[in-house]
Amino acid sequence: MNLFIVHYHLHRGGVSRIISSQIDSLKNSPLFERINIISGRLPKNNTLDTTGIIIQELLDYLSFDFTRKDYKEKEEALYRFFKKTVMKDDIIHAHNSSLGKNPLFTHVLYRLAMEGYAIFYHCHDFAEDRPDNFRFLKQVISGFFHEDLNSTLYPDTPRTLFGVLNSFDRTRLLDNNIEEKRIHYLPNPVNTKNSLVWETKEQAFQAVCSHFSLNPAKPLMLYPVRVIQRKNIGEYLLLASLFRDRASWMVTMPPKNPTEITAYVKWKAFAKKIESPVIFEAGDRMEFNTLMHAAFRVITTSVREGFGMCFLEPWTFGTPVSGRSIPYVLSDFRKDSLQFPNLYDTLPVTWKGETKDFPDFPVKTQMNIIEKILTDRKMKETFLISTSIEKIIFAPVAESIIRDNLKIIEENYSFEKYGKKLDTIYRKLSGKQETEGSHSNGH
Repeated sequence: MNLFIVHYHLHRGGVSRIISSQIDSLKNSPLFERINIISGRLPKNNTLDTTGIIIQELLDYLSFDFTRKDYKEKEEALYRFFKKTVMKDDIIHAHNSSLGKNPLFTHVLYRLAMEGYAIFYHCHDFAEDRPDNFRFLKQVISGFFHEDLNSTLYPDTPRTLFGVLNSFDRTRLLDNNIEEKRIHYLPNPVNTKNSLVWETKEQAFQAVCSHFSLNPAKPLMLYPVRVIQRKNIGEYLLLASLFRDRASWMVTMPPKNPTEITAYVKWKAFAKKIESPVIFEAGDRMEFNTLMHAAFRVITTSVREGFGMCFLEPWTFGTPVSGRSIPYVLSDFRKDSLQFPNLYDTLPVTWKGETKDFPDFPVKTQMNIIEKILTDRKMKETFLISTSIEKIIFAPVAESIIRDNLKIIEENYSFEKYGKKLDTIYRKLSGKQETEGSHSNGH
């Protein structure tokens, strides 16, 4: 029996890191003769073993502007590829296949599921949260292939199972009439044994200051993300500009998705206009682990996450997390007794008589608000006093919290525990009896 892990692309970050983690956690699994990756795109800086990678370009993000005939021909070609590549006793582990980035992939998996193929739908994100993606799915699945969209996204067959990253998404699938026994709670694993170049945080910090010519008297506030729109970069620019005298500010990666690049370019141009202190694309100029180790705080201003690795991973570098809370993500972490003392729930701003959370304003208005706060002393003072934002994000964090959080992460989100959960899922799909010690699904 072979395992086929499938995703649109293998660009670093996000799902690609989880794929790498899966492979690491399955190294000693007796279940599979071979573990393969099928992807639509392989980046130049790929770090995965290419001997097990199959590139099928039809899996890549799909354009909106093909004709009906084009879609049907491409779908049939992709279907034939899977029929030729995957046997019925193999397992397909599909990442985000129902997100709406490629409805042809979604439809092909549905056809395979209805034919009895074993498929694990690993749901990191949902098209239902992204109106453009959902419309695209509906156009192709319902309009071109005349299938029921919900049944195609969530096939009801004996050999299809679903994995979710949090309790909120588990409830979402239950509301879609998926049986509880077919849903597995599968939080992402966290590498608690990161390879560190420097022995201490201070050494890592000095190396970063030297490399980027930073003032060593200012601590580093790092936003370790690919800058897409849901990461709410405007809010990060606002914080960086307000507190430029208190800290140095960096963000690590640009977007890869062409639809995100336009917005990113506009924000970079705006940052230059307001003389923002933020260093963009720092992750292309220095090793990620060094930046994480050197940071005084990891800052997050994201408004939506599938799992929320940004709330866990920093603690493994001894770096606390400050910034915006995401309640539906944090509820699972807090059940495990993790502590997040430096987060805020909203950042209310009053603009032309209307008070809203900052990211709820249109992008152009966000830019106007940032400029106004930076130039209008009264508005700035009102904002700082009403939000207490400076106190929240810079407040000291007890060493005991850092130690306790790391211990909880090691106990609950280890590679070993993740591998056991995957083993349970794969055995269930294959019809093989679970080995002693395998973990059942559920929280």
